[in-house]
Amino acid sequence: MEALPEILADHTDRPDHATLSRVLLIEAPDIGHEERKIDRILHDDFLAHLPTIDDEELAEIDADLRAAELDISANRAAVHSAMAEVLHELTRRYRDGQASVDELLQPG
Repeated sequence: MEALPEILADHTDRPDHATLSRVLLIEAPDIGHEERKIDRILHDDFLAHLPTIDDEELAEIDADLRAAELDISANRAAVHSAMAEVLHELTRRYRDGQASVDELLQPG
C-alpha cells in the first residue's frame, strides 16, 4: 500500500512513457450497465427459494435459462468469428508485408 502513490504516479521521465501514453489513450467502448439476462431470470435469492418454487414456475425458469444459454452461445460464436477474421487479416498483412513488427514497436 505504501508504494501505491509511486506506482500510480505519472512518470513522464521514463523512456517508455510515450508508448504507454499512446496505448492508454484508447478508451473501452461503453457497453452499458444493463442487467444480465440471467440476472433477470434468477433473482438474488433464487437458490434459497428453490425448494418452494412450484413445478410450473420451475419449468418456466428452465425454459428461460435454455433460451438465455442459446443467446449467449450465439453471441459467443459471433465474437469468435469476428476474432478469427481479425486474426486472419492481421496475418495476411504481416505475410504480405503491409504491416511490420518493427513499425509497431517504434516510439510514436
